[in-house]
Amino acid sequence: MSDQGRRILELIGSGHGYEQILKVENRLTYLDIFAAAREALDVADGAGAFDPKMVEVKRRYPRAYERWSEAEDAELWERHLDGIGVEEIASSLRRQPSAIRSRLEKHRLMRQAMGWRDDDSSEWDES
Repeated sequence: MSDQGRRILELIGSGHGYEQILKVENRLTYLDIFAAAREALDVADGAGAFDPKMVEVKRRYPRAYERWSEAEDAELWERHLDGIGVEEIASSLRRQPSAIRSRLEKHRLMRQAMGWRDDDSSEWDES
C-alpha cells in the first residue's frame, strides 16, 4: 500500500470525512481518496491469497493454526502422561509437532502456576 493511501485510510479511521481530509491534506483530491479505498480492497482481497507453504502445512496437518478445543487439550495432556511421543500425538491431533511441543510447555507452565504436579493432574505439588 502506498504511503499516501495509508495516510488517507488513517484519517478515515480516525473519523475524518472526505471534506476534512481534503482540508487537512490540501494536495489531495476525491480521486486520491477513492484510489486509497481501492488499494485497501486490493490488500484485503490478497490477505487470503494462495500461499504454497500454508497449503502444504494444512495438507499435512489439517488442524494447524486452528484454535485448540478443550477436548484436544485434554487428549494432548492425557497422551503425554501416557508416554506417547510428540510425533504420534501430532499425527493423531492433526497438528504440527512444534504446536504439540508449544502446547505441552503451556500446560506445564499453567500447572506449575496452579501448584499441580507435572506427572498427575489430580494431585497438588506439596513441595
